[in-house]
Amino acid sequence: MIGGQHTVSNSAKALDSNTTTPCRQITIRANAGTSIMYFGGSNVTAVPANAHGYLNAGESWTFGPFSPGSGIKPSDIYIIGTASDVLFWSGIPS
Repeated sequence: MIGGQHTVSNSAKALDSNTTTPCRQITIRANAGTSIMYFGGSNVTAVPANAHGYLNAGESWTFGPFSPGSGIKPSDIYIIGTASDVLFWSGIPS
């Protein structure tokens, strides 16, 4: 299992730009007390133009499960929201 903590920015920022490992499943969870966060591709905005979804405080979202040998990379998921808010993520590598 891989994962970590992500500090949100007011501009689109990769969940983890250093982790390019494809994951069969990735779950993100907003920390309690955070503002709304939008997720999507690198062009996601807080308007929320191009958002694939959003999280409120304490909520989670799971990408997958994907078939073995395929998946989504943490570096391909972008988050935008209130600067300094925190979310946590965990992934199961393919």
